Amino acid sequence: RARGEASVRRRGMATAAPAATYTLYGGAWSRALITQMVLEECEVPYEVVVVDPTRGDHRRPEFLRVNPAGFVPALRTPEGEVLHEAAATALYVAERHGAARLVPPPGDPARGRFLA
Repeated sequence: RARGEASVRRRGMATAAPAATYTLYGGAWSRALITQMVLEECEVPYEVVVVDPTRGDHRRPEFLRVNPAGFVPALRTPEGEVLHEAAATALYVAERHGAARLVPPPGDPARGRFLA
């Protein structure tokens, strides 16, 4: 893939109507893989936009328009909200799409370790 090119994953799309899609910004040198694994487990459609912090991609104007703080990974929800922090994005996707089995429930002491 060319630098900055998106690869599109389409999963869980049984209907002909286009499904809302998440956009995951990150790459091999970020913790985006954590969120990507949860997206795969939940079988929701998503796109990956490669943002390589080792090349300074997270400081480029096009990414800073997505996430002004420059944090990688970042996740744009189908509604357009942008979240960052790998544990938070994984938790958001898992709880929103009925895969809470992937994360400790509220009140479980292990939840703090998961979020750390």
